[in-house]
Parts: sequence; structure tokens; C-alpha cells
Amino acid sequence: MKPHLFRSVVHPGMWACMQARPATSGPRKLEPVPNAVVIYGITPRDAHFRWKKYHIAARCGEMKGGSNVGSA
Repeated sequence: MKPHLFRSVVHPGMWACMQARPATSGPRKLEPVPNAVVIYGITPRDAHFRWKKYHIAARCGEMKGGSNVGSA
């Protein structure tokens, strides 16, 4: 999972960060993942930090209470 940083079109003046994957075609090395969560920040560093924090929290939530398969 890699971050994709870009200038926001929805919120002018802000930066956006979202999950990216290797591009299948075209000149880009990475392309955004469809339906991924977009995190906004004032600076590129702020957007990346918030994106990282969001994904760490999401991973911890998966590990703690993911699924109840096999429980009685």
C-alpha cells in the first residue's frame, strides 16, 4: 500500500492523499485505487501523516475485532 499525494480539486488550496497501486498502463508509475478513502491536509506532509494515522488505526481495528469466525 502506497500513498498518492496530489492537489485537491474538491478543496482548492489543500492536499489530498489516498491509497495507490502500480499503474497497469500509461506514463504513471502509480494510480489511485478506486473507492479509496481520501484524506485532506493543509500541506503534503500533513495529508500524508493523517493518511498514515488513518490506515494504522484501521489495521488495529481489523486485528482487534475483525471477524467472529469460529467463535461460539
